Amino acid sequence: MYVNDRAIVARQKGKPPKPAPAPPKPAPAPPKPAPAPPKPVPAPGTGQNVVPLPYKKKPRPTNAYNVCDFEGYTCLDDVVPGDLPKNSPISVAPISKRSSTRKPFTVILASGALELASKPYWSSGELFDDTKNGKLNLKEAWIDFAKDSMSDYKVKLFSSKPPQPARPALPHDYITEHIVELQSIPRFIEALTQTKTGKNKDPISLTVGKVDSKWFNEWWNKDVQAKIDSRTPTFTGYKNSNDAARKDKTLNNIVFEAMGSTRNVKDFLLCEDSINSYKAKLWANEAPFDETDWKRIAKFAATGQLPSNEHLSGVRTVLAVYEYMNTPEVTKRMQQTIKNVKTELSNVKHLTDNKLPKNDQKADVDLSVAWIDFMNKQLDRFLKRGSDWLRDMIKHGLTEYEKALEVLEKEQKAITAENAEKDPKKKKILQDKRIIARNKAIKAIEDKEKNLATATTLMNNAKSDLQAAEKIIDAITDDVQKDKAKITQKYDAKQTALTKAKGKLTTAKKQMGKAERELVKYDDALLRLEIEALQKDIDILKAFDTARKGLKMSKAE
Repeated sequence: MYVNDRAIVARQKGKPPKPAPAPPKPAPAPPKPAPAPPKPVPAPGTGQNVVPLPYKKKPRPTNAYNVCDFEGYTCLDDVVPGDLPKNSPISVAPISKRSSTRKPFTVILASGALELASKPYWSSGELFDDTKNGKLNLKEAWIDFAKDSMSDYKVKLFSSKPPQPARPALPHDYITEHIVELQSIPRFIEALTQTKTGKNKDPISLTVGKVDSKWFNEWWNKDVQAKIDSRTPTFTGYKNSNDAARKDKTLNNIVFEAMGSTRNVKDFLLCEDSINSYKAKLWANEAPFDETDWKRIAKFAATGQLPSNEHLSGVRTVLAVYEYMNTPEVTKRMQQTIKNVKTELSNVKHLTDNKLPKNDQKADVDLSVAWIDFMNKQLDRFLKRGSDWLRDMIKHGLTEYEKALEVLEKEQKAITAENAEKDPKKKKILQDKRIIARNKAIKAIEDKEKNLATATTLMNNAKSDLQAAEKIIDAITDDVQKDKAKITQKYDAKQTALTKAKGKLTTAKKQMGKAERELVKYDDALLRLEIEALQKDIDILKAFDTARKGLKMSKAE
């Protein structure tokens, strides 16, 4: 065994051994590296892949739009029978309790106020329903559009209720139609007396000249019942009432009986609501739709804020009015009504003991001759009013559509130039910039889609609720009960709800349409489709203008 002598000696001397040397200190830790700088976001065109978001745009609607659904426009209804614009110069007597509940309209002649009141007649829900009309057993006649297309203005005469659109679309409304509007009678008197009113600032001038208005104050509502049954001829099919309280006893009674009533029904038919409403306004020498408002609709349609089928359907409906009036069966019934009134006016001499009205030349006036003169001029005016409106509104519409088309074609040229760019880097910059804008537009659409769906449901529900209430009210024949039912069914409140729903839907459509048109600018495929659609709309408007130039009207007899 090896022994360290030095260590033994040292211990023997009392000295401790030297400690072993300390291990070397570890090297200090290296400093932490500085954090890496953030990676720069590459600019478009430097390699970044911008992924386009998916989006499926609904096809351009080509079906017809019901113009009664326009915001601010109310079509006529006959829950209480009527075929008149709200500002028409005539009121409609209700079906029951006629003598006690009439609300005659007052025409202010130079010689004093003159009251007129129409006869009661069957509403659309009663006219062909023998359980409600005393078994009239009438041959049904319905007028509606032949096709549900925004470009087709042709109408068709149906022998039963026309086929209705599939759900979720709501069924059409129909109105008992006086083909010769009731407003024609006060207009005739205003023409004879050259009476200007706020609603008739330009009365028709008649060949007979101006007639003394005093005669109408004296004779129009004078009781001549003693001579009623002995007058001859009466219009074909005339029947006086069996109820002594309702027997005809005035000139007003027999003239409006000739126009149509619950007894005189053979010239009535049921007309689709929008056609009837536009026709009533045109007959009153009014625009079918306010021109300022219509120009706004044309601009909204051209710029994509409203579907173009809404604008085109309005023009279509005006054309349909004249198609309707020139349907042979309608022309026949119109001329028969005119003849009926002429017949009764020829009895004035008998009813007044030869006291005929006189013109400004102090000559006796044959009202039956003056009536035909008036009706021919009324039909000419009716045609001109519609033709002029169509001419001006189509011209304005074409201007708006062509202006919008130029904007889209400019956007298309930009995309074409982008695709033709030879420099890959520049091309990528352009493409990325466009795709980013497209994606932003798509994200902006999402909430607007939801709002539109909600507003559409609200509108359909409001309209359905009102139609259901109308159906219940229309089934009641007694007017007192009708009025009670209107309260029970909250009819006025439902009309108000529908008006509000129209406004909300229009706002939602415009917001959605504007957002989609913004998107289209950045999507090559959608842009091409949009341009193609605008070109088709322009072609339809041009075809409508060609049809306008061929409009005509039959004569009074």
